[in-house]
Amino acid sequence: KAAPDIEAISRLGEEIAQLIPSEDGFSYYYPGNSTSMRGNAHDWFYKQTGCFQYLIEVGTSNMQSNDISLIESTIDRNMVGLLYLLKKGAGTTIQNGPLVYQLSGKVTDENGEPIEAEVKIIELNGEMLEPRYTDNFGRYRRILTEGQFTLEVSAFGYETYSSIISPSSSSITYHDIELNKLDVYDLDIEIINPNEYEDISGALIYKGSIIHEFDDSITFADLPEESYQLVVKAPNAYPEYINIDLFESKQTYVYLKPKNSLLFEQFDNLDNWEVSDSYFVIEDSHLKSQSSDFYEGNLSVSIRSFIATDSFSINEIGENFLINIGMKNELEWTHDKLSFSFESTNLSEEYLIADISGHKFVDHVLSIPYMGVINDLYLKLLFETDNTVNYRGFAIDYIEILYPSCPKGDLDLSGMFDVVDIVAMINVVLGLDVNFDGNIVCRSDLNSDEIVNVVDIVALVDLILNN
Repeated sequence: KAAPDIEAISRLGEEIAQLIPSEDGFSYYYPGNSTSMRGNAHDWFYKQTGCFQYLIEVGTSNMQSNDISLIESTIDRNMVGLLYLLKKGAGTTIQNGPLVYQLSGKVTDENGEPIEAEVKIIELNGEMLEPRYTDNFGRYRRILTEGQFTLEVSAFGYETYSSIISPSSSSITYHDIELNKLDVYDLDIEIINPNEYEDISGALIYKGSIIHEFDDSITFADLPEESYQLVVKAPNAYPEYINIDLFESKQTYVYLKPKNSLLFEQFDNLDNWEVSDSYFVIEDSHLKSQSSDFYEGNLSVSIRSFIATDSFSINEIGENFLINIGMKNELEWTHDKLSFSFESTNLSEEYLIADISGHKFVDHVLSIPYMGVINDLYLKLLFETDNTVNYRGFAIDYIEILYPSCPKGDLDLSGMFDVVDIVAMINVVLGLDVNFDGNIVCRSDLNSDEIVNVVDIVALVDLILNN
């Protein structure tokens, strides 16, 4: 597949080639985009740093020649191309240098201090590329072509900047940027732990990266106005994933509850699965995308497992689930993907859980929070590929679906049983509105007979007296 920067890469390569005479003096070098799967160093440099890579093959049958005059001639013939390349990097047109089309500038705060910011050219972005950041001086550079491009600059704690840029052919287009700081607020996190779980681990996440870790109730001061994800875990507790839009100072409560398993598949066999094609295989208790080293092109194969929830009360389960998938994957970015979804038994509805693509061919756990009712659904895995570039595919070690236990009697989720819970339960019995989060009926139904009545009130009083 073509690199996002292929137009700039190819054009510069062609221009260099046209400046280097061949050894016989009758033609010039021939440029060609690499199609070799063996160019790993070239691919890595581009992916990791955005650096354009060129390989100049010098000589034909005279490779490694001992002829000093031929060596000197080869150096002389290549020198013009080398200088042209250096001029392109320097952004100068002197001595018949190339058209510049280079964008550069500095990213600073209101005091002129450099900011480490991510710099994107939206039209030239790709999932396979690592983010490109400013250097220690806040400086960035990009080689472009003619046309209009969308420049986007972002940094944690600052407003994202966006602008349309048209680079010049005659000189470097300088575009300095001053980022505006976001407002800051306090976030107070209180962990309610009535079951006295130990080894609590918490993390505050911004755009997939952990910015703070903690192991107890905590207050974060002066957090930028952003969207965060709060994750709190403990052994045997249900992992809590909470999305927080921080637009004012706020307090968030995390109630740790026991975890239950709705599904746990270790792939010893495929007895509980419907397979649309024999392409999937079981090897060493892993579900693999194929038996060979690399998957095929033009695939659209699926596998699904029926999730029977008849033995569970929907009031007990609620609508809060976590899907954990232990796996590793190596799929062509964007073009090939493994999809997880829930599908109704009559096949009329499908709820996408996640699309997996790209490279992470090491064992890892993908955790996906899911809000919704799981009732007599299929868990469907769909593997789709295009007709080129085939990688090692995926290997799934296990899939589990967890849900939290309902904290019976603790109606206000305070971590204790008290008179507030009794008043709330009386309101539930009378059919009055109760302003508590979650499935209040489940927490009120202490004897699990799916009816909230005076029997549950008596049971709650007994809990209070015994505690």
